[in-house]
Amino acid sequence: MERLHTHVWFTGKSLINVLTELPNYGIGRLVTRRRWTMMYPESEPCYVKITRVKVDCTRPELDRGQVWGELTFRGYKREGLVVEVGAWWKREWELIRKADEEDFCKFTPKPEDFHVAPSHARMPPLLEAMVLKQQADKGIKVDADDPPLLELEIRRTYRHKAYQLASQKIIGEY
Repeated sequence: MERLHTHVWFTGKSLINVLTELPNYGIGRLVTRRRWTMMYPESEPCYVKITRVKVDCTRPELDRGQVWGELTFRGYKREGLVVEVGAWWKREWELIRKADEEDFCKFTPKPEDFHVAPSHARMPPLLEAMVLKQQADKGIKVDADDPPLLELEIRRTYRHKAYQLASQKIIGEY
């Protein structure tokens, strides 16, 4: 019987099968998915650096578990951000040899891929009026040229390509 909707990248091993063959369950090693290597060019490496592995030892095959790692997607990563690896059961995972790790990880980021996000934004008019009224009731002197602002913070995930400058107060539009 022929299988329908199978992709060419489902020809390897599952992530747990790859890691159980390595000493210390492959902590510190780099793995990639065949899909990533086929969809994105070599100039945008996609890989996971394994930081933690939890194997389900109740199963005799040791083929289930959880894996955490530092994800680098299309060359960009967030230092110190550890995510749980999804799709560990798909049979498309490959181990990157130690001799090839340095060449595989080479990446030169393009400056246009990142943008500076605002650190503050003006309050909506009604909220601004309420804050000014509260400050006036407390006896706080308010400068008309310095309206109250909302502080904005970027939640650091591996998908966002924006950053905030801590030394500058950049006001965005709402």
